[in-house]
Amino acid sequence: MNRITPLFLLLFVFVACNKPNDEKAHELVEAYCNNNFFSPDEYKPLTYESLKPHYHPYEQTNGYKTLDDKRQKLEKTRDSLSALMYGGSKKAIYQKSKTDSIVKVLEAVNNQVTADRDTYKGVQDGWTIAHTYNKKEAGRIVQGRSVFTLDKGLTRVLQATDQ
Repeated sequence: MNRITPLFLLLFVFVACNKPNDEKAHELVEAYCNNNFFSPDEYKPLTYESLKPHYHPYEQTNGYKTLDDKRQKLEKTRDSLSALMYGGSKKAIYQKSKTDSIVKVLEAVNNQVTADRDTYKGVQDGWTIAHTYNKKEAGRIVQGRSVFTLDKGLTRVLQATDQ
């Protein structure tokens, strides 16, 4: 029994010293608001929505960038060939068949982008939290709402967006 008590005491101290993520986020946001937006007498925190994971967008992945580059090159080639297709010569007919082939490949690339986007799980790269607060503006108290993007370790605010 005496050996178990120190373990419980150690566990209690560890749990008590570790702040929950929500609390860390609230402290970060309040410090950010006081340091960047308002002086402490102009700002009063009201509510926070729940802390949500922020995921790296699909459009910033290497897979998307590769497909997008391919799509842009195909569109440019298609547009160039389309400009050459006017007239009834054999060359125009040949250009039309090449354009039709490019359009099919372009459609396949677009379908791949859509499928990849639909199945993309994302990598968590941080957190977001919405915050409502009162602030003084021109002698009046008005309510503001901002969404804050925080780093994954909850050590700094990366972005604040007014809503």
